[in-house]
Amino acid sequence: TFIMFYGSKCTECEDLTPAWNQLADDWKGHQYGQIAQVDCEIEGTESICDHYQIEEIPTLVFGGSKVWEVYYGSNDYESLSDFA
Repeated sequence: TFIMFYGSKCTECEDLTPAWNQLADDWKGHQYGQIAQVDCEIEGTESICDHYQIEEIPTLVFGGSKVWEVYYGSNDYESLSDFA
């Protein structure tokens, strides 16, 4: 699982969104992996963002079960796709 934690009012997040959406389209229906996103600025997502210890947005994390790591690579589509 690859998750983007973002804010709907975040300019950097807006710049990342097209590449992230393209990646999500590529992975739609994938048997093992999934691409997700969580808006940390809306009511009701605080517990999710706290669980993943999100301190700044955007933050990309990957992993599964109990092991999660922050992705520090480039935010362009090609880099995200190669990583995923």
